[in-house]
Amino acid sequence: MKKIKLYSLFTVVVCMSLLMSCSTGEEATDNKKGYITENTLNLAQKNSTIEKVVGTYDVNGNPTMTMDTLEIRTLFQNQLKHDGVTTTLNKIQLRRGIVGGTSKEYYYLLGVNNDSSVKIATGVIPSPTLVRTLIVLLRSPDFLNSTCTCNGCRRGCTPSYFENSNIEFEWECTECQVGDINDCRKTVTATP
Repeated sequence: MKKIKLYSLFTVVVCMSLLMSCSTGEEATDNKKGYITENTLNLAQKNSTIEKVVGTYDVNGNPTMTMDTLEIRTLFQNQLKHDGVTTTLNKIQLRRGIVGGTSKEYYYLLGVNNDSSVKIATGVIPSPTLVRTLIVLLRSPDFLNSTCTCNGCRRGCTPSYFENSNIEFEWECTECQVGDINDCRKTVTATP
């Protein structure tokens, strides 16, 4: 009887240590890579009612989109229409970038129209519960939590994150590579 109790206790201890080491190891991997998390981007989930899985990333951080591009396109088109921008997005991508002024990486969805004069982006974050899974936050079934639209020129004028003087990350549009830098216009929607 003593052997059975001792064996059961040993089994429980081994199982618990395995579970704890698996979750701890995964978090350490993500933190070492320097990926921006929900807290870093200040995307308060308290205002968000919907989380959508948009993709995954491998051990090297390379993203792969798993969400239907038609669904993402529709979400982006809804925002553009709301902002008074009339265009059709032809290309949807899941990308990884570097925050300007830092070495921190982030993930984002990017929609681009046919002549590249309109680009719209939204940040995506590693899921706090699913391993190597990227999610996007929505404020309603029809609208993303936040977006950045850059339009006005075909080369440059692309949404990207930078670190401001308050050490917060915010959207910017890169300068136009051809023509006047003032041709590029930025519209940011944020969670109310």
